[in-house]
Amino acid sequence: MEVMLGSDRWLPASSGCHLWLWVTRTHLPTGLWVMEQLGFRYVSNAVWMKKDIGIGQYMRTQHEVLLLGSAGKAMVPPPERRPSSVIVAPQEAHSRKPEESYKLIETVSPGPRLEMFARRRRRGWDCWGDEV
Repeated sequence: MEVMLGSDRWLPASSGCHLWLWVTRTHLPTGLWVMEQLGFRYVSNAVWMKKDIGIGQYMRTQHEVLLLGSAGKAMVPPPERRPSSVIVAPQEAHSRKPEESYKLIETVSPGPRLEMFARRRRRGWDCWGDEV
């Protein structure tokens, strides 16, 4: 598997990379399946604790899960650089993820970085999406 970044940069996933994937609690099994199908192994997750409470089916949802997968020999940050797995931030526009989540990703994953389905451009990232 190869990962394309920008118009002319290709990296083999076997060289080591991370995959960060947002899922809602009801789609957790699907997110793990997608990760595996893309050739990544699940290694950890972070939780975005929203300040607003949603409706939910069995419980009123107040969080989203950010899955972390690894392929190849991906970098593991030293203990002093490992961030908390809990992000506390308010909800913004529909589906927009908190700025704190990007800081967490940048701390753990050295880059290059690609955001698919991006809503805006971000310095240091390649961004794909119909809103950028």
